[in-house]
Amino acid sequence: MLCPWLGFPNVRTLAKVFLAGTVFSDASCLPDAIPASNRVNLTNSAGQSYPLGISFGATFQPVPQSTSAILWILLEEIYGYNLVGSNLLAGSQAAAALAGCTDPANLLGCDEEHPRFHIALAVVIDMALYLPILKSRAPKGLPMGLQAFSTIWMPGAVQDAALADGTSLGWYQNWNASWHDPAKYFDSFTSIPTSELTLCQDSWIGNAGIMTQYVAISGDNEGLHPNKTGRCLDGFWFITPACRSNHSRCVPMMTAKQPRAVLQTLQKAAAYSMPFAVNQHMVDTPGITLPLSYSIAYFRLSPGETILLPLRPVPIEFPPHDELAWSQKDYRTMFRSGDVHQTFISWNLVQLAPRIAKLMDQLRFPNSLVDELLSSQASTGDDWKDVACRWMLSNRDVWLGWIPDETVCLPSFGLYSSNASQYVSSRTQKLDLSCLPCASGRFSEEIFDSAGVTYICSPCSAGTYQAYGAARRCELCPAGEYQDQLEGNSCKRCGIGFYQDQLGSTECKECSEGTKTVGRGALSQLECGCREGYIETARDASTAVPVCDVCQNGMTCPIFSTEGSLRTGNSDLGEDFLPQLQEGFMSLPEAPLSVFKCNSDVHCPGGPPGTCGGGRISIACSTCRPDEYWKDDECQTCPAWVRAAWILVLCVGLAFVPFSRFAELKISSPTGSTLAFTILCIVEIGLNLLQSMGIVHQMQSNWPDSLAWSFSFLDVFAFNIHELGFTCLVGTDPLVQYALQVSFVPVMLTWVSCVHMCLSVMCVQCRKLQRLAVKGPHLLLIVGQFVMMCFEALSNMSLVPWMCYRHPNGSHSNLQFASILCSSDEHIAMTCCSLVLGVLVLAFLSLCGWVLLKLPRWSLEGREYPIIASQFLTDQFRADAWWFGLAVLFRGPVLSLLIAVFTDEPHVQIILIAMAMISYLVVLLLVWPFKLPLLNALESACIWSILILVLCGSLYIPASDSESTDFSSISTLLALAFAVLFLGASLFAAFAAGLAFSLRRRERRYAFINLGMLPDHEALTRLLLLMADKITAIDSGILEERLAALSPFDSRLVLSCITMLSLEILPLESESKWLKHNRRVLSRSSSILRSVGSGSHSELVSPAQQLEDAHESEAGSRAASEATVEQCF
Repeated sequence: MLCPWLGFPNVRTLAKVFLAGTVFSDASCLPDAIPASNRVNLTNSAGQSYPLGISFGATFQPVPQSTSAILWILLEEIYGYNLVGSNLLAGSQAAAALAGCTDPANLLGCDEEHPRFHIALAVVIDMALYLPILKSRAPKGLPMGLQAFSTIWMPGAVQDAALADGTSLGWYQNWNASWHDPAKYFDSFTSIPTSELTLCQDSWIGNAGIMTQYVAISGDNEGLHPNKTGRCLDGFWFITPACRSNHSRCVPMMTAKQPRAVLQTLQKAAAYSMPFAVNQHMVDTPGITLPLSYSIAYFRLSPGETILLPLRPVPIEFPPHDELAWSQKDYRTMFRSGDVHQTFISWNLVQLAPRIAKLMDQLRFPNSLVDELLSSQASTGDDWKDVACRWMLSNRDVWLGWIPDETVCLPSFGLYSSNASQYVSSRTQKLDLSCLPCASGRFSEEIFDSAGVTYICSPCSAGTYQAYGAARRCELCPAGEYQDQLEGNSCKRCGIGFYQDQLGSTECKECSEGTKTVGRGALSQLECGCREGYIETARDASTAVPVCDVCQNGMTCPIFSTEGSLRTGNSDLGEDFLPQLQEGFMSLPEAPLSVFKCNSDVHCPGGPPGTCGGGRISIACSTCRPDEYWKDDECQTCPAWVRAAWILVLCVGLAFVPFSRFAELKISSPTGSTLAFTILCIVEIGLNLLQSMGIVHQMQSNWPDSLAWSFSFLDVFAFNIHELGFTCLVGTDPLVQYALQVSFVPVMLTWVSCVHMCLSVMCVQCRKLQRLAVKGPHLLLIVGQFVMMCFEALSNMSLVPWMCYRHPNGSHSNLQFASILCSSDEHIAMTCCSLVLGVLVLAFLSLCGWVLLKLPRWSLEGREYPIIASQFLTDQFRADAWWFGLAVLFRGPVLSLLIAVFTDEPHVQIILIAMAMISYLVVLLLVWPFKLPLLNALESACIWSILILVLCGSLYIPASDSESTDFSSISTLLALAFAVLFLGASLFAAFAAGLAFSLRRRERRYAFINLGMLPDHEALTRLLLLMADKITAIDSGILEERLAALSPFDSRLVLSCITMLSLEILPLESESKWLKHNRRVLSRSSSILRSVGSGSHSELVSPAQQLEDAHESEAGSRAASEATVEQCF
């Protein structure tokens, strides 16, 4: 709203006025004015062009009119802008027009982005009323330099007369009627015609509400009628208490028409004993002109009307303004507004015309200047522009001081060097400097130098930013962000693993060790969770730092894993943040972070702690509940037929084992005996194969589930039968199961011995049982045969307690009985059982080695008893390979020992088992030990199948650790080194032998080439001649009988020897169908070729002739060789 001092008689009685167009003449005032043709419009960001708009007040408002006239000349003639003027009658209209409202009177259409009016002078707008409506488009208020105050005035002549008497009526205390008589300097109120006065009942004095407020402060109840209206003398004059008893001492006082002006006058008069006869000037007549005709006091707001300026008005000074008292309607103090915001500019003027905005910021119209303008216009009656022009021509220095220096930048701007094309921080070189809006990343900072105050665009410091231009300050980086550089137009979000919980940071805080954030821009430590591979077990109560433990192998721990979510199987953040156990691993609910490794993914499907597949229980989901067994991938209740089946199997075994070799022992037919022997050997080789495969299956390979049934079958031959319903018979206690498995072979051996001992005793009483009785060495043969057939499983069973694999939690479980933790009491008991069995295994192995060592001597001595008892070791093999049974026995313990020693190292197991099997196969191929060629081929095929199983197992082993990788690398290097060293040594020996031969030229045979020593030719010749004599001398029947006793391999060897003799030594005249001449190339052919190649022309001697010559030359040495030939037979 507009203040009354601007000259409004009554706003409500005025029509709205909005006159667009220039109201001042187009003639220039200043001699150096910019011509009208060169003046420009404003241009907004949308490219629209229009004049600069000014609100200069109504024609009866002298202050806005006078000041706007000076501003008009400045903007047109000095700054060169086209202008358009408007008369706005109310503060709301001015505020709305500056905000861009198309209907300012009604505050409508205020969404216009580009206001057409930009400046309003000498208006007072209560912005608190309009900010909620106009918001960011509200105009900006600037000080104008005017000091507005309202008080009681008197003519200057009255003050002069009082001063002549030594009294200053300009001070309120000198108006006290008790001490002074100010009425003598004024006209009597009775001399003023009532026609020029207002009846009290028509004024605010006749208003009960206003007068009630007066009495509340003054306590002057005598001045009111019963109806609370003022008591007026003759209906026109309200007599104040100070002269109510003596009207002649009353000073006539004309108050303004506003109710607050009436209250100010009456309250001050009552409070300070001022003798007034008060009347309110008439609304319909220019009552304010009454002081021109009569010497009276009057109420006036300064600066204001120009009509009373010739009176040289003098104000009466009252106590200083009390804001609190005025807020309570106590107007006894002075009203003085001070330096109020009397100039308003539109919100976008700084962007449209920054030079004009600077001018408005520096434009000042002090009271003396305004009074001068008003007096000039009042005395001359000239147009306001003429008054303004005269003042500007005579006061050039004053208004030139308003024009801002180009280096005096306004807020939101800063010094800019056009030559350097950059912002600068000082104005020492002003020639190329100007003020530009601060760019993003900078803020407008006030500086003070010798030239005064200006602004520079300083870069935002680290930790702050400014995204927009023309900013007064830089904003602190919010939480979760930082800025480590100057002049930042944005802040950087904290990266993964960092957070920032404070404002204005130059760096982010790193999450504690082992923790990170899910995304960027974390706001606090609470957003730091454990990294992948870690799990939160607790949080520090004071710092909120999570306590993170490394997730054990077998757990999947995504970021933000917690022990609570692992226990419940749910995460508030979603499934992507849910920790869980992997397939093949489990943990107990009471210790969810202690991970156990399972022997099968089917047993442990993963998931929350305590999850086992198929209803399994215990550590590593290793067993079923009591009275249950494992079938079809689940624990099922033991049916009666399973127990019956096991009892039947045991009964059959007890009945069959004692007589397993009975048929072979009692068969007298050679063909039948050979077939029975062949079948028994094939069965034994097959059992050894199945046992070896069962042992190999114990490698820590993740065998596919599709092979589970086949490996379950193989486990039977390694005595690993606890998952085949054996628990239905003996219970689920793993210690009991192992003890029964360990005792199986000793019990069976005891049973066999007891059976045959009983039969031997019964043979005396019953001759029919004599056939079934087995005595002496034959009983030892049966016992030895049984032990040898299951020796691999037996040796593996003795090493079972030593096969401990490591869990991710650091504990160890037995490989077959995972519920038994190694070093526990149960494991110690198992170990004791295994030691007993191990002693028996070592004793048997040692005994077999001793027997094989003594066997050649016993054979020469003809000791029938030990030879028959040890046939289980030798009867499968040729006479010259009688020792190979020990190699067969060692195969099982070696495989089991490698599994036991390297239980947690499947890579090492595969390498060493492959090396052991290859070494065994090489020996087998070199020796070819079995009597029957079929058995040699069968054993080779079995070893080949074991190697294939081992190699296939390498495809399913888990990823190797560094130690396994190192072992593999070392093994590879050793294999290469062995091949290179063997090849190099052979080549070196061959070159050395060649060098020795070239130097000595002496014929000899080298043992390293023949892999052993060979007899010389002379001794071999003597042996052949003696052999020929013996053969010719022996009876053909005896010879046939002895040849029939040879093994197939030896028979074939004899045939190969005869074939060689017939071709190389003594050709037969008639070839037999058995001599395979076409299967051999004559070694003499190479000798002939070498002779021809060397140019020798000596005649070739036939083999017969060579034999005859040798016979003659060696006749004397036959006797010496007879002893040797005798030994061969």
